[in-house]
Amino acid sequence: MFILHLALGGCLKAPPVDFGITADTGGHIAYVLDAAIAQAEGGAQVSIVTRLFHEDHLPPVHALPHEIVGGRNSIDRQAIADDLMRQRMDGG
Repeated sequence: MFILHLALGGCLKAPPVDFGITADTGGHIAYVLDAAIAQAEGGAQVSIVTRLFHEDHLPPVHALPHEIVGGRNSIDRQAIADDLMRQRMDGG
């Protein structure tokens, strides 16, 4: 079975998560990661799709398009238009 989680809010990376690194990186990130890890341990192939960041103030892991969380679990980051990302980060 293949499961896809879509998590557009926050800076998501493999544990440990840097909660508060951005205004929208909070508890929902832990929920998505915990669910995906449990599903992968149950035998599913799991992909968490999230935003890709090229920001100097963020760790470089957030600019990687693909990150392995565990055996059958990955984070797959997609780039979005810079102006849309800045608008969201500025609360617009």
